[in-house]
Order: sequence, then structure tokens, then C-alpha cells
Amino acid sequence: MAMFALQVQPGCEAEAASLLNQRAEDVCASVPCSEFQFMSNSGLVDEVHPMVPGLVLLEAADVATGRKACRRARGLADLRNLESQVEELSADAAELLLALCGQSNVAAFSEGSVATGSLKVKHGALAGRERLVGRVSNRRKCAYVPLNVGNATVELQLGLRITRKECK
Repeated sequence: MAMFALQVQPGCEAEAASLLNQRAEDVCASVPCSEFQFMSNSGLVDEVHPMVPGLVLLEAADVATGRKACRRARGLADLRNLESQVEELSADAAELLLALCGQSNVAAFSEGSVATGSLKVKHGALAGRERLVGRVSNRRKCAYVPLNVGNATVELQLGLRITRKECK
């Protein structure tokens, strides 16, 4: 089985995956997600969001099977981006997504530190994968990891809390 990506409208990922899974026996659709943590008035809140807004992953035997499943799924045309194609993921990209998400399809929230100018992740999905991080947003508590999807590069959004001191 090979992995493919389909672009849909952001916010419609789960609905698109559900439509594909209902109509196609030979295709498995999923939405890779990431866990984020935010502070609110009630304390620390865990939320799960899609890793790439508008991206649905398909597992199919070949690209023709994936495209056929997309044509057969009623209602999917309304959720797709204009001119979106089923793009094959490289073996490296598919391996990275599987390593980050695992069987649950949700990447765990990561905690790390910046000491002497380098990022060190102690816990979570990014532990041991610091070199993959393209940039970090401390405000959004998010790390961005570039990923090649077909002819384009998208950024995976993964939850990451950074402290200035070393994590224990």
C-alpha cells in the first residue's frame, strides 16, 4: 500500500475522510492530527487539531485507485479545493507521518528547552527529531516541520512548549 495526500477545504478534513471511508473498500482515509496544550481560566487544556489544515491521507494500492475512490465518494467534490489532485507521498514523508502519529493518528504534545541556542526536545512526538523542525512559534506553542507533498511543500504543525532551562 502506498500513501497519498488529498487537499480539501480547511475544517472539512474529518468529513472528507468519513465520506471516503464509507464509499471505498480499497482505500483507507485518515486525518493526521497533533495534540496542543493551552492555558485558559480553568487551567491547562488539551486540544487536538489537524497537523496540516486541509490535508487528508489516503492509503491505496496505487494512485489510480485513490483517484477512483475520490470520484466515487458522493459529496466529496464540495469539500475539495479547486483543482486538487491525489498526490503520492514520498517514502520518507510517509515514514515521518507514521513515526510522528503512530497508530492513534495523533502526535503527542512535545516539551523541550533551548539551551546554548539549540533545541532539545525531552518528551513527545518530536523527541529525537529536533533536526526536522523548520521553525518554532512560542506564542502558538507550535513547531513547524516542512514536508514534501507531491510538487509542493507543506508545514506540519505540532504542539511544542519551549522553556529556557533544561527539561528534567
